[in-house]
Amino acid sequence: AHIAVCSDKGYIFVGGSNSGGVNPSNGNIRISKLDSLGNVAFTKFFGLSLAEQASCVEPTQDGGFIFGGSIKTPNDNRTKPYAIRLDNLGDTLWTRTYTPPVGNGSGNGFRTIFELPDGSFLGGGQEFFTDSISFGRRDGLIIKLNPNGDTLWHKTYRIPYMNANGTDFEIKDIRPTTDGGFICG
Repeated sequence: AHIAVCSDKGYIFVGGSNSGGVNPSNGNIRISKLDSLGNVAFTKFFGLSLAEQASCVEPTQDGGFIFGGSIKTPNDNRTKPYAIRLDNLGDTLWTRTYTPPVGNGSGNGFRTIFELPDGSFLGGGQEFFTDSISFGRRDGLIIKLNPNGDTLWHKTYRIPYMNANGTDFEIKDIRPTTDGGFICG
């Protein structure tokens, strides 16, 4: 779960919910906006019939919001990074899933996402990776999105000398730097 302060001095937060949404028994993503007095401005539920993970939500420059987390899609039973773009009333502008190129694991997903000054978005998290050399490793993930949620680039990261099976990496937070790059932890 995550909470952020909005430009109107209210708050936006995300978490899981077993009391609303498509399939309450399995849990769904809940996004709620409170005004500056603590009154609920809106509550929205998102998800499918399988597992979802709510990780982060941030205000955007136009007064709306960007959400990042993960979702398991029933058509291929894969967990994927998941982003939702909302307007200032909580209405959905777009939702996107980002299929990892190789591998499937419950760790696939965004842990952080935010808007850059040009209106694009940067999401960080984790992606399960398999190839002919390494079996079952989790890499740190960064995906840059255009304002409509389409992928501009997709990169994975790990410490080069830490390539053993079972070694996990994850991007928990990422922010822009003054030189036009990014720093992450």
